[in-house]
Amino acid sequence: MFVDVRIRRQARPKVFCSDNFEKLVGRKRYRWIPGLGNLCVKEDRSGIEIADPSTATELLELVREVAGDQRRALFYCACETRTLCHR
Repeated sequence: MFVDVRIRRQARPKVFCSDNFEKLVGRKRYRWIPGLGNLCVKEDRSGIEIADPSTATELLELVREVAGDQRRALFYCACETRTLCHR
């Protein structure tokens, strides 16, 4: 399961723009959780602020669900470096 934790689905590679990646891999293998995105990106300011921390529960429920099916959840964002990543 691919879990997209970007606040906006914008990227240079076309495959990651909008819902293109979701269409490519299918709804059963993709979930977008914008509440886990970095609000500072949306507001064009520096720093890290999770848009809606309560949506972490949604991520945990999803991880439990896919683990029960012997699958993995890979979540990703658009942060440029691991050291400054909001994940």
